[in-house]
Amino acid sequence: NPCSVHGSCTNTIGGFICACLSGYTGNGTVCEDIDECLVTNNCSVHADCMNIDGSYTCICKRGFTGNGSVCNDIPECTVGPNCSASAICTNTIGNYTCTCNDSTFGDGRTCTNNDECTDGTHTCASNSNCQNTFGSFNCVCKEGFVKTGVSCTDIDECALGTHNCNTSATCTNTIGSFTCACNTGFTGDGVNCTDINECVLGTHKCNTNATCTNTIGSFTCACNTGFTGNGVSCLDIDECTLGTHNCHANATCNNIPGNYTCKCNSGFDGDGVVCNKTVCSDIGLVCNNNAACNTGSGSPVCSCHAGYSGDGLNCTDIDECSLGTHNCNRSATCTNTIGSFTCACNTGITGDGVSCTDIDECTVGTHNCNTNANCTNTIGSYICTCMPGFTGDGESCTDIDECALNTDNCDTNANCTNTIGSYICTCKTGFTGIGITCTYLDLCLSENCDINAQCTTINGSAKCSCNSGYSGSGINCIEINECALNSHNCSVNSSCVNTPGSFTCVCNNGYSGDGAKCTDIDECELNIFNCSRWANCTNTVGSHTCSCYKGYSGDGVTCTDIDECTLASHGCNASATCTNTNGSFACSCKSGYTGDGVSCTDIDECALGTHNCHANATCTNTIGNFTCTCNTGFTHSPFTTTENTNECTLNIDNCHTNANCTNTIGSFTCSCNTGFTGDGVSCTDIDECVTGVHNCPLHTICTNYNGGFTC
Repeated sequence: NPCSVHGSCTNTIGGFICACLSGYTGNGTVCEDIDECLVTNNCSVHADCMNIDGSYTCICKRGFTGNGSVCNDIPECTVGPNCSASAICTNTIGNYTCTCNDSTFGDGRTCTNNDECTDGTHTCASNSNCQNTFGSFNCVCKEGFVKTGVSCTDIDECALGTHNCNTSATCTNTIGSFTCACNTGFTGDGVNCTDINECVLGTHKCNTNATCTNTIGSFTCACNTGFTGNGVSCLDIDECTLGTHNCHANATCNNIPGNYTCKCNSGFDGDGVVCNKTVCSDIGLVCNNNAACNTGSGSPVCSCHAGYSGDGLNCTDIDECSLGTHNCNRSATCTNTIGSFTCACNTGITGDGVSCTDIDECTVGTHNCNTNANCTNTIGSYICTCMPGFTGDGESCTDIDECALNTDNCDTNANCTNTIGSYICTCKTGFTGIGITCTYLDLCLSENCDINAQCTTINGSAKCSCNSGYSGSGINCIEINECALNSHNCSVNSSCVNTPGSFTCVCNNGYSGDGAKCTDIDECELNIFNCSRWANCTNTVGSHTCSCYKGYSGDGVTCTDIDECTLASHGCNASATCTNTNGSFACSCKSGYTGDGVSCTDIDECALGTHNCHANATCTNTIGNFTCTCNTGFTHSPFTTTENTNECTLNIDNCHTNANCTNTIGSFTCSCNTGFTGDGVSCTDIDECVTGVHNCPLHTICTNYNGGFTC
């Protein structure tokens, strides 16, 4: 039966009925799918309608669940959304939103802690340190401050007695701390204070003619013998003027700073305190003022005093410093004086000049090294060297920021924090160690994430997150049916197939592609259709249709030649003969007529002289023929008159079935129909496709059939 594959055949008495199946429309022979999605369906407004051959399916959209006819909103916030633990889930119709809490930022799926301490959005007071916490921050008063409400107030360590200053130091309160300064007369850092020996260091204010005596934290000055005053100011006592000397009556008193000298007058000899009449003068020797009469060797002679050289009559000062005959210490400076010399210890050395001891400026605290420098004593001086972690000349030392200069030895997974003179290494979140060495701390080892989840560490905590294609808390993960939820990206011309954790898209029949994008297959152009060779193939979206050529009937898959001659559906003239051909028919005017078969005109044999009437007969033309009437005086004789026989009409010709028969006087001719070749008695189909005499356009396929061809 010719019923469509999408139709049903019902037998009836003497025939049958073709009726399209439910979901199809047509006459039963040709049935086309009804796209219910475009007309009437019972899908929910929250569902997508998917047309299929002969029916349709309803699939709830993403965010809804149900059978497609009824779709209810999925409360994602209740069933385990993939919002961050630091986000608020808000259910919406067919969806949900994730909003990060205050103090965190992100898309809601992932929320990152907002470090208020770093970005400066905290509200900590200027005298406090900001400590970041996940989602917030804490304010901790700096050392030296105490919290009073929301502010940090300076602690007065000096007033409270909580300082560590030395008892010989003064405590001075500062904002957030305090300073210790050793009192006058003491040296040190204020925590440790040592008495300064001003007398040894020469930092006292005593007069050069006074004696310095050290005391705890100070010193006293007392004028030397021969001087008078308070020790800071000492005036020479003129014993000669005051008469407090003990010079002999025959001696001259000569006042000198701090003392006096007695010199026997001329003619006397002695030490000035005791003067006897001189022997030298008795013999006429006049000794130099810097000489004395000496009678010890027998005869009286004049001898220069110590510190002078000469014959006693003339005496010259000896420069002991130049001659190197002094007894000054090697660390002292020799200064020549009239008749003598003085020794003074060099800077950085203390003593009487004969005996000199190095001053240890580092110990006594008289150096000027920076508090962040080490003092090293040298002979007569000292050296200042900045401590490790500082740079400078020793007198001025600046902290080295090892973190900024990258000279620290912190681990690559540690944070470096600079401190005064050093730095601190602290392992980053997710790592453990002393900072110099940090080991990864795998927080995920203690988590029991679902097999379909991944564990990640964020801000020092582990979090389980369901893999793509799954939903849940991460501890429990449920597979998402993207096909049922309509959360897939399959083309409307493909079918969605759910797989564990994902889905696949398969293009429907009549389409090709990856499923996400499906392109219609042109079965006609690719020659993969099932149409009859006597049918036209027409491509449709996702399929194709077959329609029999003119002159054929059927569903396009099967096409049968229509016998127009039998069905009288031809257009031949009533005076023509209809001959059926494959897919068509041929019209040929009957004997006695001329034309193309569609239009036939009577032949006037009488006028044309093509009749066979006797010479003694009259020819009378008739429609399609003629008659002969013997003239008066003549009578018809069947033995003498020969009437032409039409072999074509009588079908006694031997022409081929694919040839036209043409009657002639006394005979007939045969000529092969169009599309055939031969002598008319024998006719063979011309294969126009092989011989190349077809007129098919480029990019088409030529198909031969009896008597013709198709493109």
